[in-house]
Amino acid sequence: MTKLHERVRNQIENQIKVYAIKDNRGRKELVLNERDWVWLHLSSRGDDPFQVLERINSNAYRLDLLEEYGVSNTFNLTDLVPFAR
Repeated sequence: MTKLHERVRNQIENQIKVYAIKDNRGRKELVLNERDWVWLHLSSRGDDPFQVLERINSNAYRLDLLEEYGVSNTFNLTDLVPFAR
């Protein structure tokens, strides 16, 4: 790789790091545990909170959701809000 390519690559990598720092400023990481209760954004239904059954990864959780809802019981973290008792 030529020196010009190396400099451009380093500049791009550094700029990506700067953007990531700016985008994540003030963001708090939310980690839910099994048996935690959460509100779920399912349109405007006035349902009770649901219990977390399993953490699939840092963004996906499986909830104790009745089959009558007709949707998968796996949800993205952005659809969940911790329930404060």
